[in-house]
Amino acid sequence: MNVIPKTIVETDFGDAPANYEGYLYRFTNVDTNQMYVGIHKGKFGDGYWNSATDKDMQKELAGDGKFKYEILEYGDYTTMTAREYEILKTEDAPNNPLYYNKTVGAPKFTTVNLELVLALKEKIRNEGFPIAKELIEIVVDMMRLQVRSEDMSEHQTEIAQKVDDALGNTDGYMTVVLENRNGADLRIDGNHSVYGIAKSKHGKEINVLRVPENVHKGLNDAEVQLLGNLLNAKPERPTVPLDSDDALKQLIKNFTDLGTPVTDASNKALLIAMGFSTKKSNAIIKKAKVEQDTLIAAMGGKIKIDWDASPFDTRLESILEDAKDANTMVLTVSSGMVHVSRILNEIYQTNTGREQLKQKVKKEIKIFVKHPSEAYYNNWKDKQEQADTKFLKYFAKPLGITVRFIDLPMYESDIM
Repeated sequence: MNVIPKTIVETDFGDAPANYEGYLYRFTNVDTNQMYVGIHKGKFGDGYWNSATDKDMQKELAGDGKFKYEILEYGDYTTMTAREYEILKTEDAPNNPLYYNKTVGAPKFTTVNLELVLALKEKIRNEGFPIAKELIEIVVDMMRLQVRSEDMSEHQTEIAQKVDDALGNTDGYMTVVLENRNGADLRIDGNHSVYGIAKSKHGKEINVLRVPENVHKGLNDAEVQLLGNLLNAKPERPTVPLDSDDALKQLIKNFTDLGTPVTDASNKALLIAMGFSTKKSNAIIKKAKVEQDTLIAAMGGKIKIDWDASPFDTRLESILEDAKDANTMVLTVSSGMVHVSRILNEIYQTNTGREQLKQKVKKEIKIFVKHPSEAYYNNWKDKQEQADTKFLKYFAKPLGITVRFIDLPMYESDIM
């Protein structure tokens, strides 16, 4: 065991593990608070105390100085070299009057300086650097640090929609830029905001927080990556944002409890207040309308027919099979998505294929229409059916082909 020198008046040797290769230690001058941090490859008690070269420290250790001696960490010697470097580099020990050390050591490897990066992250989050509006067309072309493994296009689209709802106001969006990082400005946070605004019709600018070069130049590239990750870190108390299904349930709740039709203007305002864009709100209302119609039908002693689900899908197969013959082609469409060009293409593909096989072309086309909701049905009957029939007949009549739409029922009695 080492004989403790008389100038070491306070000690803390820590808890040494059973096996270790070296240790990290610190001397602190009790009177001046000056420190010396060092490492030793070997066991404590083998006669070693320090390798300091500072003459003032050596004089005080050999004379009337008073020091506190601490072992900060035990472990693999290679790791100890990295720990010593982390401390001395962070404190800029060679230029710091509180340190006797003349160098920052010679690490076998280095690690990210988490403390430094965390401090910079907090300063950014507290908007401790200049912020100003800049043209989105310039910002979008900057080099970027991509933290996430993939871009989230849905998130970008939602930002674009919200910016357009606000007629181009982008006050709530910001990106973080490291000035002159390796010769060019580098975006490290807010990439989705940048691309979302760039996608919008009305967004022209974005708030840019610029971190000066003299602040970030001490970070290595791994630390810059870490900074980007920390700016996108999971919250300590994670919350799950509302999604469209949550919003749909709210509209149905309004209908069942309060009688509010899902298409009522109050629901549109409600969805926007919940954070959805106008376009997304419209889509949610459209989906909720289908569910509302199903509930209304159930209340009237009927059940809504879903021709894509069992047992109705099997029944539809039978209906279509019964309608087919050598002269008749059958198709199905949804009144919510009728594309006459696709219908014409299917007629063309089927009949040209039959011609190649030396078979008669089919002259009668029956198109069975599924109606997902009352709204789709009404729109179909009021507007689209007549126009689509006229369009198809224009091309089909000269070929001797007849086209007819047939409505599939939407409901059936719930008493079988």
